[in-house]
This record gives sequence, C-alpha cells and structure tokens, in this order.
Amino acid sequence: MLALNIPVALLCWSGISKRFVIFSMMQVVLSSLFLNVFHFAPFLGDKIMLIIFGGVVSGLGAAIALKSGASTGGTDFIALWVSNHTGKTIWGVIFGFNCFILAIFGFMFGWDKAAYSIVFQFISTKTIDSFYRRYDRVTLQITTRKADEVMTAYVNHFQHGISCAEVVGGYSREKMYLLNTVVSTYESQDIIKLVCDVDPGAVINVFHTLNFVGGWWGGHVDEPMPTAVPDPDKPARMASRQARLSEQDSLQQDDGK
Repeated sequence: MLALNIPVALLCWSGISKRFVIFSMMQVVLSSLFLNVFHFAPFLGDKIMLIIFGGVVSGLGAAIALKSGASTGGTDFIALWVSNHTGKTIWGVIFGFNCFILAIFGFMFGWDKAAYSIVFQFISTKTIDSFYRRYDRVTLQITTRKADEVMTAYVNHFQHGISCAEVVGGYSREKMYLLNTVVSTYESQDIIKLVCDVDPGAVINVFHTLNFVGGWWGGHVDEPMPTAVPDPDKPARMASRQARLSEQDSLQQDDGK
C-alpha cells in the first residue's frame, strides 16, 4: 500500500505542495498501521448494507481529509493533482479508472468481489463529490443601490474580482447597480450574508456556473477550505483606491465651484 503511493506522492510533492504530501502520507501510514494492529468484526450481517455503510464512511473520511488540506492517498493524489492544474473536479474520471482496474481483477479472480468493490467505489465517490465542493462555482448577480459600499466590503473580505454596471429598475425606473462575481460554492453563503449586512435591500440571484475561462483564484489545495481569504497586498490596493476616490471628490468640488 505504501509503495504504490510513493510515485504519485512524488508527483504531488512538486505539483501541489510538501505540506499536502506529508499530511497525506501520514494518513496512509496510520491507516496501514491501524488495519494491521486492530481487527474489527463486521457489525452488520448483511453484506450489501456493509458495502453501503462502508462506502459512506470512506467517502466522509476522504472529504474531511480533503477539506483539511490533505488526502487519503492513492487515486486521491491523482485527482487533486489534475484538479489543481485544471480547476475542475475529476472524481467521475477517477471512479471510471477504478472500475477499469476492478474489472481486470474481476476477469482474473472472479466477478463477485469485483462487483461489490465497484458498488463500494461508487458510493464512496458520490459521498466525496457531495461534501467536497472546492471546484464547484456559482455566479452571484447582485442588484443594489449601494454599489460602492458593497464592493468595498466584498474586496476587503474575499479575493475575487467583481464587476459593476449601472442599470435602471423596470418597475421603479430608478437608477441602481448590477454587480456580478463568480465564487466557490462554499463561499457563497458568507458573501450573501456580507452583502445583506451592507445593504438589506439588495436582491441577489445565485445560479450555477457550468464553466469558467480566465484567471480565477480558487485557493490552495493544501490549505483548509476558508470562508474569507486573506490578501497581503490588499491594504496597499485599498489605500491607492481611497487616494483615487479622494482625488475624484476634489475634482468634483472644483467643478462645482
């Protein structure tokens, strides 16, 4: 088990980070140790129920490890390496690869255990995909009359871009602003709360983003999934922005005179 993880661990050492590999290998070593030291008798008599329950527990364990900035080793290394470079989840591809390997073993040693293993892998993969949403994105479309306040609060707390367009309300015929930003699913609720705190009258439309082309900051795989991302360069940017706003205010006052 350990020997099979070494090649992909070396790939992730340079492709993701040393921290990610070290914590992942700790998990692999401890799992191997516990399996050799402890022996647990099945607590369910039905083999199908054992497979279903085991798949859910295995998937939850992997999702917890991934959210904490590590992995459970094996094909998780490959999945995270590819996702880190493409920005897309590939758990479906990993499941297909595992099924291919299990089909080979089924052809060689019998189909019963291979079929049970495929069911286990399917449940485990679906559980991971349900609880680990780092690469799922949503678009927030915010209609507000307080665009400057909302954008200032947003860029102070989250490291994503946001665009602003002036629009006219179809019913009120009043001027307002339409803000658009693409964020991770796990950030969306915190951003919605932030916007509502700044402008309780804001209208927010949330819809799934199928694909995204261009620069987008998704965080580092080797870090626990954050809700607000610190940006060390943000104070300097904000100071520059405030200076530009002050200069614009001065020019407007001069024009008024």
